[in-house]
Amino acid sequence: GWAWCEVLDMNTFYYYHIPASERRRIESLETFDEYEELNLKYSHYFILTASTVSLNRSLIGEGVFPPAVNCYPPISNIVSINRLAENAQSVRRFGHASSLVQGRYAVSTGGFGEIDGRHQRLTEITVTDMQTFQSSHILCCPTDLQCSRMHHASVSLSDGATFLIGGRQSPYFMCNQMLKICLNVVPEQGDLTQKFEDKHCSDHSADDNKQNLPPGVASNVRATGQSTGGSHQSSTLTESSVSSQSTTDLTRELGDTHLEKPGCDSRTCDHVQSSFPCDSNLDPESAHQENGSDSDFSCSFHMGCVHISVVNQKGGVPRERWRHAATDVVINGQEKIFLHGGKTKTGEVLGDSYLFDPFSHVWEQLSCVGDVPGALHSHCVSHWNGQVVLTGGLNVASLPSEDVFLLNLTTKIWEKLPITGNFYARYSHTSHLVHEDILLLVGGVNLHHPPPGVAVINLRTRKALEFALPEQDKSSLLMFHRHTSVKLDEDKIVVLGGGGNCFSFGTHLNRTPVVLGVGSCIDSVR
Repeated sequence: GWAWCEVLDMNTFYYYHIPASERRRIESLETFDEYEELNLKYSHYFILTASTVSLNRSLIGEGVFPPAVNCYPPISNIVSINRLAENAQSVRRFGHASSLVQGRYAVSTGGFGEIDGRHQRLTEITVTDMQTFQSSHILCCPTDLQCSRMHHASVSLSDGATFLIGGRQSPYFMCNQMLKICLNVVPEQGDLTQKFEDKHCSDHSADDNKQNLPPGVASNVRATGQSTGGSHQSSTLTESSVSSQSTTDLTRELGDTHLEKPGCDSRTCDHVQSSFPCDSNLDPESAHQENGSDSDFSCSFHMGCVHISVVNQKGGVPRERWRHAATDVVINGQEKIFLHGGKTKTGEVLGDSYLFDPFSHVWEQLSCVGDVPGALHSHCVSHWNGQVVLTGGLNVASLPSEDVFLLNLTTKIWEKLPITGNFYARYSHTSHLVHEDILLLVGGVNLHHPPPGVAVINLRTRKALEFALPEQDKSSLLMFHRHTSVKLDEDKIVVLGGGGNCFSFGTHLNRTPVVLGVGSCIDSVR
């Protein structure tokens, strides 16, 4: 036998036993952005040394050991996962961004996914109805608009306007366009869907907002696995969970539609830069003059019309970045967008904060004091009671953060919250505020624990608990990182996309949407 034995997993070995200078040298050899896959792969490998005689020092670490971490296991058998039927799981991408428009429509943009069996960066915009779980994939996007982007931020305001901020098209090309997406949903027979008419989308004419779907739309829409475009197929969610939660209330009428590139024409999807309206009767020249932009684009699709334009940014415009965090906030009754952190093209990790005025298009850099979080990327921010809540992320040493910070938007003072209970460090997660004072963190990656499931933080009492995800079937595995999520109601979260590329164990694209039931988790901290 062996008198002495030592073992270290590769995450511990790399981050705590390789000199920082050597790590910087390795990481500077080429542009790298596959942190999740690296950490997940490292968690499956270890270095072991053994000796036939007793030793009084480490052969690997020369007496250097990582700091002690919280090793309390998560609570099991609480979170439920409810899946759509397989033919409905059409949102398959990662590194994308999603936001909820008017409380009903999830708009997903960019990311890496699959089209016609090919893995590639995606230009399509996917609109998913959270009442029916019907998804429409809009494949028409002109090349002069930077729709194809990864690790960007998407923020929707109360009037329905969605802003895309930052991201990259490749490790060497950062996105410098800020895009605004306006969604107009046309009510269909038997559907109470409302149309969005808002001041951010005021470029649309009154006639445009009243128009019906133009001729030719039906021929350009294909329903996956069905013989007629736009038809609906009944599908029941099946539950993969040890929870007793019923799924009867989650049975949906489902239809999945794609707007094909070959079907685009001047009536439904105009690639001409000066094209503006969904209304084919509006003169393109007058639309261009009203718009004042050469980079506007409109397209009709199964649910209605989408309009994309480039925002003319003013003021102290932030540096180009990706893996940053953004959220909508309200200051003195006016909605603004808060932006924090991210990474630059050169690999620098940022710790700056900005506010964007969606009406004047002016950026303002904030000068903050207090317990400043520092440079982070792959983190989350949420708005709570006039403050920004920041969770997780990777710091400049590429180590996950277990801290929770509050920024008072009036005083510009950061505060580090003293969290009690069970809470894991994580990054590449999503966050949602529910029941006024409860913050949910979904998924993520860390170094020393099982993959995070759902964390619940009571922002009033500062108490946190970790909950494990149900055991999964390997044939329908879900990876809860590089995903997005939207709030279906106070106790249910819809996860969209997620997965990883072939750096580790082969490219995996989650089959989503899936619904997480978290009501019992929330009750545990109230």
